[in-house]
Amino acid sequence: MSAKDVHVVPEGGSNFAGVQGCCEILAAGGIAPGSYDEIWLARGTGATLAGVALAAAKEMPKTQIKGVAVLKGGDFLRRDIHQHIHHENGQVLANWTLLTDYHHGGYARTTKELLSFIKSFDHETTIPLDKKTTTVQ
Repeated sequence: MSAKDVHVVPEGGSNFAGVQGCCEILAAGGIAPGSYDEIWLARGTGATLAGVALAAAKEMPKTQIKGVAVLKGGDFLRRDIHQHIHHENGQVLANWTLLTDYHHGGYARTTKELLSFIKSFDHETTIPLDKKTTTVQ
């Protein structure tokens, strides 16, 4: 096997191939244009947000993609997301936002307030939140 036959997937899948794969998430989930005003994602590397934002820009141009960084000091993700999007389409998209002040101390950290919010949100909406990327189990 030669090096050209090997594809290395970095931790978190955050490379251009990972972004391309994430472009398929909305279609794979049966998300139809106009179904949602906003789509929220917990973010670790930014690849998923970049891929979903690219797909939404084409298929659901009025939908905003909101990412919540789970990493403390996650401001660097904005640059990474911009680079992924620009590499894929050569443009700057205005359909996404990254929030970096809600990490609760860092990846998989939690507070009593966060756990209370997760429980309340689930109860009120019946929408379960991803506890693996938002809290410690």
